[in-house]
Amino acid sequence: MTDETIDNGLLFYDADCRFCSRLAARFGALLRTRGFDLAPLQSPAARNRLPPDPAGPLTEMRLLTADGLTLGGADALVHIAHFVWWGLPIRFLARLPGGPSLLRRSYRWIAARRHCASGLVK
Repeated sequence: MTDETIDNGLLFYDADCRFCSRLAARFGALLRTRGFDLAPLQSPAARNRLPPDPAGPLTEMRLLTADGLTLGGADALVHIAHFVWWGLPIRFLARLPGGPSLLRRSYRWIAARRHCASGLVK
């Protein structure tokens, strides 16, 4: 048996948002066992490793995959869903016609209201 670690990517979340931070804390250990590391969007790692966003500050989680692909929001969630058993419904929905669009709209809707859910004010 080798002592190799799995590297499926680095997930960046909004550490200034209690909702996002709670999700990162809740699922961080599980994601780490699946080969993902977590870091705040506000960290130097995010500034150094993520491509700049011409639209301004990042407003959704970002996933930097092991092969260098950057995914955001719902697309990142779909990618992560391949590594957890409970991701099956997300993967199924992502394969349906219109499914990716529905997932992206749903993610953006939740992201736009996450400050309300966390008790923070925009």
